[in-house]
Order: sequence, then C-alpha cells, then structure tokens
Amino acid sequence: MAIISRDLFSNLSNSFYEVLNSTLKEFMLPAPRVGSTYDFLSFMETISIESENFVRILIVAMLEKADLDFRTMPGRCERYYVKQTRSRTIITMYGEITYVRTEYVDRFTNSPYIYIDSKLGLKPKERFAPDVKARIYTMYSDCKSMIEVGKNIGDIIVAKYHNGNPLDYAIPRQTIQNILKGIKEVRILSDTKKNVETLNILMDEKYIPAQFNKDPIADENKSMMTKACLIFEDYIKADNSDTKRNKYDKCVYYSSYHKDFAGELIDYLDSKYELSELKTINFMSDGANWINEVAKQLKFPDTKLNKGLCPFHAGQALDRITRDEGIYDKAYDYLIHKDIKNFDKLIETLIENEPSKKDKINKNAEYLKRHIDEIITQKKVIKIPCAMEQVISHHIASQFTCVPKAYSPNNINYYMANRDAYKNGYNMKLIYAKARDLNKNKEEVIKINKSELDLSHFDNQYKLPYYELKVNGGSQRFVLF
Repeated sequence: MAIISRDLFSNLSNSFYEVLNSTLKEFMLPAPRVGSTYDFLSFMETISIESENFVRILIVAMLEKADLDFRTMPGRCERYYVKQTRSRTIITMYGEITYVRTEYVDRFTNSPYIYIDSKLGLKPKERFAPDVKARIYTMYSDCKSMIEVGKNIGDIIVAKYHNGNPLDYAIPRQTIQNILKGIKEVRILSDTKKNVETLNILMDEKYIPAQFNKDPIADENKSMMTKACLIFEDYIKADNSDTKRNKYDKCVYYSSYHKDFAGELIDYLDSKYELSELKTINFMSDGANWINEVAKQLKFPDTKLNKGLCPFHAGQALDRITRDEGIYDKAYDYLIHKDIKNFDKLIETLIENEPSKKDKINKNAEYLKRHIDEIITQKKVIKIPCAMEQVISHHIASQFTCVPKAYSPNNINYYMANRDAYKNGYNMKLIYAKARDLNKNKEEVIKINKSELDLSHFDNQYKLPYYELKVNGGSQRFVLF
C-alpha cells in the first residue's frame, strides 16, 4: 500500500505541468525578440515559486493520506476514538501549508492524541515547523543579528529564488529570539577519551555590553566579563600544513560567563581526554589574575604546567615603554636572560629622558617583571605563537560586540554555547533536533554526547519505512512514507 497512489501523483504532476507550461509560455515561445536581464530573473522566479508550490501540495496530500490510513487501520478503534477533524497551518522551509488531520482521544488514558502531529514530532500550537527552527538555530550561531536571520530565513521560505523585497517577508526579531530560547543551553561532550601527552590552552576574556545587569554603586549597566579558551593538540608550521600557513591542529573552543570557569573547563577536558595520561600542558595568556587562578587548578598530578605570557602582550608592554628598536631589543634581551638589574637601569634612563611618561613606563615595566618567568617559558620552552587575540576577535568579538547592542546575563551563555558548537564544527541542525527532544529534562544545561550527532537516525528511517504501532497489546504494521 503506497502512501501516495500512482494516479494521485500523476494528477498532481499533470497539474504542475499545466501551471508551469502556462506561466512560462511567454518565455519559451519561439519569437525573435531580445530579452533583458529581468527576463531571466523572472524565469527563475517562476520556476522556483511553482516548483515549491507543487511540493507544498504534495506534502499536504501525503500528510492527509497518512492520517486517513491510520484512521481506517484495523484495531485503531480499540485504542483511540475520533473526537473531531480539524485543519492545521504550519510554516515550513517550503512555505506555509494547511492540512486536515484527525484528533483522537486515548481510551485508556483519556488524553488527546493526533497521530500525524505525533509521528512528525510537531508540538501543539506550533506555528513554525521544526525545519524552520533548526535553520534559525543554525544561522544565528554564525550571525551577529537576529534581524538579519529573520530576513534571510523569511526570504527563503517565500521561495528559494524570488524577486521580491526580503524585508517584506522577514520574520520578526522577537519571534527569532522566542524560537532560539525554545530550547535550553546545549553543551557537547565526548563519549570517548583521547590519549594525548601534550595539550595547549590559550585563554583570555572579552567584555560584552549587558542589559538588566545594573551595578548598584555606579547605578548603570556593567559589561559582562565572558571567558574563552582555545584548546589545541598540535601546532603545524607552514611547510607541513595543507593550507601552507601556520595553524593550530585539532582545536576546540570553550566559552562561558559562569563564575566557576575552571570547574567547567576541567569537566570539559575530562570528558575529552584521559587526564591521567597527560604529561604537559602549555598554558598561554595575558597573565590576568583570574587566568592565574584557573591555571593553578590545571596542575594535575604527574602533569607539567608550562605558563607562558602571550608574546603580543609582552611586545605591547615594551612598545608602550619605548618605540626605539634598539632599546626595545635590549630591554627584551634583559627580560629573556632575567637580568632585572640592568632592566631596571634601562627603565630609569628612559624615565629620565621622558619624565612625562614616568607612570606609563613604570606600569608596563612592572607588568613585564611580574611575568618575567612566563616570558622566558614562552620563548624557551613552549615556543608556540599565541593567537588568543585573534581567537577573541573572530570567535567572540565578531559575533557579540561588532555592532552596538547588549545582552542579558540570562541569555549570554546560551548564545556562547551555540557559538562554541558551531566553531567546533558540529552540525547545528542535529544539535537542535536532539536538544528539542531533550528539552523537558530538569537540568538547566542539556549535555549531548558527540556520537549522538550523526545521520544514522535519518538513515535508518529512510531504509526502513515500516513502523509499528502497538494497539491493545498487539502490533500493526503500516507504511508512513
């Protein structure tokens, strides 16, 4: 028994053929006329709109046929009785569809049941279908504006290609946010641990403008200090790189606004690596106090922790002390050899020559002396460039601070988790699908194992189109699609 009969499909196809023929007749008539650029745009628009309208008609026919097959299935009356038949309208990536389906009541539990909605995972009163929501969830993980997401998705929903103004079909920003917040924050964990001897960790913070985050003393909204790190297993030089550029290999991002960043990071590392097998951690940063506290907690047994100061920040401090290349090099040489005595003398000489810069020179000199061991470790032990400033720029700043806007402290972790997942290369549509099904869990954060984010679920359904429904202890087999 086919869900769509050959005759029905032929009728639908013939109807589509006639519509397409009539609408494209003017384009395809053999007439010696010179066309314009708009003729091609209009030609593509017509094909797109009519093709997607055919798909919508086909979807409705399939849903209503599946609903009817279930209603007339032997044994159905023993479990469900018909309450009423009503239409439902949803918006899919193919556009708006309205289909008629039967509402039932479960004889055993007295609860409502709608077969076709239940089978497809559609929730009651849901206007936008899961395919639209998954696309929105995916797009916002790499887009700085909900308005832009609403405009782009709304444009695609009308038709894959049309010549209308996208602003006329944009999904409102508030609707986009409601869809995004329809599921909880998601973190991806590994279910298999890797054995590595060396890990490299870059760490820094980024202040993100906030709303509803009042400082009681200043009586104004204070920015949120979000924390981010990049973890990578190896550094490949340009000669051995497939891109012919220096690059970090096997990278993962982790960002958060939570106060216990060290605890979160250790949990994440523990899910991904056998920490007992770890021999060396190369830890690079700007030496901020909160980062030093995190580093202290990363001192695992039998693991050597090499703390390095990001060369960018060391160079920046030296540059603020002097712009003279010769003096700059000499000061750096004193630091590398831990010759603090001569370094101090050099600083005194610079202050004597430029007394107006005394405070600035002293401040940066103290910063360099405070982190002199990290400067030496970075140069002589770690020997890896630190690109944390670029990471902050491309991972956090480009997403959250490149345009004037503010975030709520209640939402920022949700968005940062999505950003991490996207940058770590996960399929965001699959994450949305899994998180949507797990959304009723009591935990505030949904944790998903990496192995669950594959296409096997869809592959299995495609290869095995027969499904079982238990009716009164028995089993009935029928075809859904």
